[in-house]
Amino acid sequence: RDHAQDNPLDELAAVVNESVVRGGMLLVASFAVGRAQQLVYLLRTLMGSGQIPSLPIWVDSPMAVAATEVFRQHAKEHDFAEAIEAGVVGSLSPRDVQLARSAAESKAINAHDGPGVIIAASGMMNGGRILHHLKRRLPLPKTTVLLAGFQAKGTRGRSLQEGARVLKIHGREIPVAAVVRQIDAFSGHADRREMVRWLEALPPPKQTFLVHGEPAAARGMAARLTEMFQWKTACPAIGTRVVLE
Repeated sequence: RDHAQDNPLDELAAVVNESVVRGGMLLVASFAVGRAQQLVYLLRTLMGSGQIPSLPIWVDSPMAVAATEVFRQHAKEHDFAEAIEAGVVGSLSPRDVQLARSAAESKAINAHDGPGVIIAASGMMNGGRILHHLKRRLPLPKTTVLLAGFQAKGTRGRSLQEGARVLKIHGREIPVAAVVRQIDAFSGHADRREMVRWLEALPPPKQTFLVHGEPAAARGMAARLTEMFQWKTACPAIGTRVVLE
């Protein structure tokens, strides 16, 4: 599949502003390392440029908190060009972002009833503190849930992506009244265009196996490689054995 070519900053700004208008919390299910810090950086950049209003941001994941501290300690190793341009040099500084380390700090977020952003793991909603926030806020129509990464089949994130109106969390059936949004531009995976661009620089292989991804997407990629390069392709099923010569 191909990812949308839209600017992720513009897409994120639109989701945040929509959430603010409705007066609710924006819940972002995020991977703890890399993605969470990227989201904080982009949110602070948008605030600095005036594209979204200033909002409280919580990072509610022990691993994400630890990773954020590493980013802060080694800020010189990263390119913060957009943030500097927007006047938000310290985009990951403690005064800008609230880090929920303990369970008590996580629960304290529940006291906030207005607009804000909670970034919590896990990214596909199969565990982590995001579940507690979903359980409390999914039934509220003013809540927005942002899917900021790939959602594998069988995960709660995928269920929301496909329009589920009820989500089972901690043994309870939680009604979904929240608005669900997705930004594909945050995906950490290469899309079809990027993979084809990388593959076309390689010498033609004897055989190409597509072993990662959903079946329909794998078949589509195989067809594309055959069409463009006349490569011999296969999408082996789980357990298939192949002898390489």
